[in-house]
Amino acid sequence: MAYATYLRKSREDIQAERSGMGDTLARHRRTLRELAERQQLQVGAIYEEVVSGDSIAARPQMQRLLQEVQEGCWEGVLVMEIERLARGDTMDQGLVANAFKYSGTKIITPNKTYDPNSDIDEEYFEFSLFMSRREYKTINRRLKAGSAASRREGKFTSSIPPFGYDRQKLRGEKGWILAPNADADTVRMIFRMYLHESRSMTEISKHLNALGIKTARGANWGESSVSTILRNPHYAGYTANGFRPAVKKIVNGEVHRSRPRNRDLQLYDGRHEALVSREDFEAVKRKLALNRRPPVPKIYGAENPLMGLLYCDQCGKRLQRRPFNHGSGAAMICPTRGCPTVMHDMAEVEEMVIDHLKKWLRDLEADSNASAHIAPNLVDLRAHLDRVGSDLQKLAARESRTYLFLEDGTYTPEEFKSRRTAILAEREALTQEQQAVREELAAAERALESHERLAPAIRHVLDVYWDTERKDERNRLLKTIIRRIDYHKTIKITRASRDTDLDLTLHPLYDNL
Repeated sequence: MAYATYLRKSREDIQAERSGMGDTLARHRRTLRELAERQQLQVGAIYEEVVSGDSIAARPQMQRLLQEVQEGCWEGVLVMEIERLARGDTMDQGLVANAFKYSGTKIITPNKTYDPNSDIDEEYFEFSLFMSRREYKTINRRLKAGSAASRREGKFTSSIPPFGYDRQKLRGEKGWILAPNADADTVRMIFRMYLHESRSMTEISKHLNALGIKTARGANWGESSVSTILRNPHYAGYTANGFRPAVKKIVNGEVHRSRPRNRDLQLYDGRHEALVSREDFEAVKRKLALNRRPPVPKIYGAENPLMGLLYCDQCGKRLQRRPFNHGSGAAMICPTRGCPTVMHDMAEVEEMVIDHLKKWLRDLEADSNASAHIAPNLVDLRAHLDRVGSDLQKLAARESRTYLFLEDGTYTPEEFKSRRTAILAEREALTQEQQAVREELAAAERALESHERLAPAIRHVLDVYWDTERKDERNRLLKTIIRRIDYHKTIKITRASRDTDLDLTLHPLYDNL
């Protein structure tokens, strides 16, 4: 059975590269390749990760490797050190430990080979994961403390500067500050229009778009982007401890991250030039507080059953619910100024979605051969994967013969080196091909499996949908089977003509059924 190689670039590696230490992954790849050659191990796949996240959920290559380890696809995994496998919490550490333990998969490092069937190795492996987590926590605390100290000194610690500023490296000391750029006048204009000219955020965004001014991301302005500018204390010469810190919560047994507004925002005197006076900034804060719309109480739930699902097919933005002026009903509108998309009655759009689901169900129940169009190349992919595996085994046998020919004098050292170089290049190409086919096959199998489970899921939603009174519960039901809905309507209905081009395109949530 073949072996897999796992490479991951850590935060320390990234910092070392900035200091001129060279490409970390290339160095580790070379070390593990030489290790495999010394121990005559056949490497069947190489997984490379360029993320420093502590959670397995943030590392797709690690997820794929663990899945294959659990399925017993590999005799062992080559890695630079145990710590590269998991620095996450105890749940992640337990997942990694159990995957290798119950599958009997070895872990090969340059210093030691860990056998999961050995009690001593298992204990040392778990201890190494525990110490790795402690080291990660220590480094993280040190980084956070350094960032907090820099903010107290008036330095800018984020990687992306606010609109109207550029990051500027401090001379003679560590850290960065903000320097106004050509967009600074736009920021001043936004504050002036809102505070002194009593313009609404909608009017300001329309004015900026009419002038051809783009946001920091190159998009058109909207109410939310104007609001972000008005609430940012950097423009008044402050530095802050984070506007939207990441908050983790357990929802249905899974860790979910959100970024709510920071209610404990701490401000420090910054060392950069302010674009507006602090008096004006405080006046804007008071005006924003007076104009704040109270949130809908949670006991009533959301009023939009299509929330987060409906997307404009012209500009790609999510549609929003807008109540009618007469107080009865609401419409779905596109928030992008100047977009040709026309609004439509929300209740009618909701009924159209249910009609589309009914048609989905009829088509699925009438389809007796889903694999023909969901995964038409499934058989070919499996055969392709078998061929590549067979070619790798033949290549390993050829490599073994080159060593024998060198020992009995058939090959000179120069001939051996030339043959071995060619074999290594061929193995690298086959390994990459194997990994690509394996990924394509896994995606096809997931799509087919999810498609087969789609009909029962749709049937359940249709059975209970109209009996569910709360709109947020309806929204939750739709999100169990729909990933997104593309909304198209560019012809407005008038008294003279009821013709319209309203159309919806539903995309199934295959992978999460």
